[in-house]
Amino acid sequence: MSNEDQLELIQQLRNGIKNYLDLDDDHCYIYNNKWKEINDKGLYVVVGIDSEEILANNLKYTRTESSLLSHSSVIIETNFFIDFFSYNIEARRRRYEVLSYLSSDDCEFYQEQRAYRVYRIPTAFRDLSTEEGSKILNRFRIDFKVHHSTQFTKESPYYDKLGGKKVYFNN
Repeated sequence: MSNEDQLELIQQLRNGIKNYLDLDDDHCYIYNNKWKEINDKGLYVVVGIDSEEILANNLKYTRTESSLLSHSSVIIETNFFIDFFSYNIEARRRRYEVLSYLSSDDCEFYQEQRAYRVYRIPTAFRDLSTEEGSKILNRFRIDFKVHHSTQFTKESPYYDKLGGKKVYFNN
């Protein structure tokens, strides 16, 4: 398994957007990971999570020769956002390019390789420039939903290894 396969979904999205828009780490980052001073007129992109909803939680078992494995999976709908901004017209000029990543070949490839799906590609931008006041920052936001799952596998204890818990059998 490569390092890219082990990344969180938000890290994979951030890396894909960064590569698609040809940005460096200082200009494309994850919300709350770091805040950089905006010290140039380039495009800055921030990927973040707005909310998450659990759609399903499943439990299955697999028996091996020596143990019983429990597989717990969670199916999730995550609402992501992409904020992008600049002190010049770069953010306004490239806003369609930012949006186009979500329906690009690159994004489709990552979805297939890492088993997630981008749903409800946004049909509108939110212009957040007015909130910046006198900074005169061009700021936009798009919101989108992603369906994904995660699985945890652990060895299940047998009745004789429950650590002092009382077990009753009814025949």
